[in-house]
Amino acid sequence: MALVSTHFAIKPSDGWTLVATNPAYLSIRVRAGTPWQLAVTASGLPTSETSILVFDSYSQSDGNDFSKDTVSNGLFYIRTLIDGANGEPLFFGVLFDDAPPPPSSITVDITTITVDSTTVTSDAT
Repeated sequence: MALVSTHFAIKPSDGWTLVATNPAYLSIRVRAGTPWQLAVTASGLPTSETSILVFDSYSQSDGNDFSKDTVSNGLFYIRTLIDGANGEPLFFGVLFDDAPPPPSSITVDITTITVDSTTVTSDAT
């Protein structure tokens, strides 16, 4: 797993900002209590038909962060709904892994190794 850490400073006027594509792991954290949104699309920017998750620390105990630890296909976008108290952008910390999952079987010449959660087998040595 090759984790990448980055950050974004987003204002409402920036609109939707792409933060990850097909992540194997994704964590988004916000330090302020400012409302923000997350949308996932198959391609392109979110539209009025896109399902949008709204995060708000005033009404949700987990309103400051989002985490997904399974492989997810799609484009992950975030945006903020309001400026900070002094017009400053909202700062997002993002940790993600874009690496594809490991293969479930490996074939080398005449030897096949099959790996699952409990068994390792080989048809030749």
